Amino acid sequence: MTWIRVAAPEQIAEGRGIVVNKGPISLAIFRHQGSFYALDNECPHQHGPLGMGWIEGEHVVCPLHHWKFDVRTGGMPLLPHLGVRPHPVEVRADGLYVEFPDEPASGA
Repeated sequence: MTWIRVAAPEQIAEGRGIVVNKGPISLAIFRHQGSFYALDNECPHQHGPLGMGWIEGEHVVCPLHHWKFDVRTGGMPLLPHLGVRPHPVEVRADGLYVEFPDEPASGA
């Protein structure tokens, strides 16, 4: 796992998200009630970009078909086995950091 600076906190509006890519890995970073959360950016339904979605209550809404995921855990209330993976986030003095999974070695 690798910690990467992804943005300044003020770059993410309350209730909205941004998409951050590192190689083949794409994460959606959200600001909700003053805290920051990171989830895999791909909805398991039809690969919708969760980072382009919005927050309703405690859930991120996928912009394609409105599937909802808990912004804190990535869990899906109606189909728990179809949630998305959450990732650790830290606010540091120089910005917002997210722990990215290591990329698989080529040929793996």
